[in-house]
Amino acid sequence: MTEAMERGLGQTVRKRKFVQKHNGYEIKPRASLYEADLRWTDLSESDLSRANLYRADLREASLNHASLCGADLREAKLVKTSLSGANLRGANLHQAALYGSNLSETDLRGARYSISSILMASWGHCPPDVTAQLQRLDAEALPHGYRLMDEWASGKGRCPLLRGGAYDRIALFKERRDCWPPKGLPWTMWQIWTRLAQSKNIKISMPWFS
Repeated sequence: MTEAMERGLGQTVRKRKFVQKHNGYEIKPRASLYEADLRWTDLSESDLSRANLYRADLREASLNHASLCGADLREAKLVKTSLSGANLRGANLHQAALYGSNLSETDLRGARYSISSILMASWGHCPPDVTAQLQRLDAEALPHGYRLMDEWASGKGRCPLLRGGAYDRIALFKERRDCWPPKGLPWTMWQIWTRLAQSKNIKISMPWFS
């Protein structure tokens, strides 16, 4: 890398770190961003701790390694948003749309969220035991789901979870024929989530009675 390139890279990093406004919105701790339109914006490493992002539109935005500790993200649109490594500790994600988002390596300790919404984030390849249980969960939400999965596992056609139609999926992950049928007793959604979180290096709070 040349000296000029290094200077340019350094300038880019400094600009991102010290940006105070984006699309006319002030980006800072406790910022008031109610219903803000921040689609497709790069807010990586930004400090938005305790910010009001209620109903904010953050679709396809980049919030990698951002501080969102204690942020109000109720009903926020986080569709296909990249939140890898973000600090969401104590954040409120009640009814936030998380479809296709990247939540790997996030800190969700003390955060409020729905596991059913969390499972609709983009999880890609998962450990075999998690994949098996996710496929079971998805199959149970389809008419004749088990029979169709049996046929697919035997090498026939396309995975029924990918066929679309009138039924939405329960979770987004990479399907595997060799993980069907699932072995042992069905897991609860909490068991699936805790194992999935562990596999993706996500920090979550465990209930006091566990």
